[in-house]
Parts: sequence; structure tokens; C-alpha cells
Amino acid sequence: MSKFCPKCGATDKDFYKGFCIECYVGDNRLVEAPRTLQVTRCRRCGRWLVRNRWAEDSFQRLLDLAGDRVKTQLNFPRLEADLQGDTLRVTVTGYLDPKRLMKASREAAMRLAFRDVVCPSCAKFANKYYEVKLQLRPSERTNARKLREATSFVRNRMRELAARDERASAFWEEENRDGIDFFFGFKQVGDAVYGALLDAFRPQHESSSQFLGLTREGKKKVRFTHCVRL
Repeated sequence: MSKFCPKCGATDKDFYKGFCIECYVGDNRLVEAPRTLQVTRCRRCGRWLVRNRWAEDSFQRLLDLAGDRVKTQLNFPRLEADLQGDTLRVTVTGYLDPKRLMKASREAAMRLAFRDVVCPSCAKFANKYYEVKLQLRPSERTNARKLREATSFVRNRMRELAARDERASAFWEEENRDGIDFFFGFKQVGDAVYGALLDAFRPQHESSSQFLGLTREGKKKVRFTHCVRL
């Protein structure tokens, strides 16, 4: 006796769990997506918060956000999307069975809703809050060229870091009669640049720290100053 679909009566189609694939896919919620996809965006720099990291907005970031919110029962799912105005239309393609024999796809639509905040890097930059200050100072035998080379080294290293670490944007510099000061909003970034500078130039150096108090979480707030003499 040949199989037939109890819903549509089809006999010449592939079947899954007693129904033809079309009816099974149509009657089961294989893909679930929220009606609204919330995007947290920094109102100052425009970066998005994606998977706990602040990153430049792009269609791939949007796919990452959608992939985190879309739930599916399909095996080996692959997500494609099309942005139409403020609506993201997604298509999820996968397999009903783990052997990859019965392919299926479902569509869903989500409206984008932006939540504007200020990211930590922009907040520190706006308030001129820093965790590390790096002072470049000439020694008695230093010529102007060496000081320029060290200054360029710090700037170039910061450009490299900014390409992969959003915390590097909390950075500024100030020239004074004694030399030049670099300010880093995050200790990890300042330490990375300071360590690289020591490796590259082998200068005289000294460090100090200042206790600023406690955070709301009870962690110590400490500011570090590194003085490098070239």
C-alpha cells in the first residue's frame, strides 16, 4: 500500500513523520523569531553591541544578532537575510533529519529597534577618564628624532589596536613643555602599548599608581602613570 498524506492526500512526495514534507513544514513551527530585533547602538561612535563586544555596524553584525535570536528545530541550519527598510527578513534553511536527506526552509521577519546608549569607550573619552598615562620625556642625550620616532610608534600601535579592540578608541594625547602625554581609558590597552614601547626602545622608565576609590561592584579603581625617558 502506497503512502499518502492525511492532510493533502499527496502520494508522490517525500514523507516525514506520516506527512508529506510540505504539510509537515507548514504545520510545525520549525523556526521562531521575535517580532522585534533590538540593536544596542552607541549614539556617539555608532558602534553596535554584538555578543558582548562593541563593533562597527555591518550586515554581518546584523546577521550575528539575528542568529542569536532566531530559534530553529532544523538540523544544520543556515541563515540568510534581506534588509528591507527597518525590517529584516530571514530565511532559515536546514534539514528535518540528521542524515541530511530532507531539506526544508522557513521564513520570518523582524523589525529593527535601536536602543541608543553611550559605549564605555566613548563615555571615558567624553569625561576624560583614564586608567593609564604614558609620559614620553627626553633624556639629556635624546635628540628630537628619537622622541618623534617613539611618538609615531605609540600612534601606530594604537591604530593597530583600534582595528581589533574597541577599547582603543578611549585614547588621546596632550603635548606640553616637558614632552608628550598619552592617556588610555583602559589599563589593558595602556599596558600593551607601554610594554611594546619598552621592547622596541629599551628606554629608562619608572611607574607609579594612585588609588581612586572603589567601583559600584566594590573593585579598586587605580590609575597608573608610566614615565619613559628616551
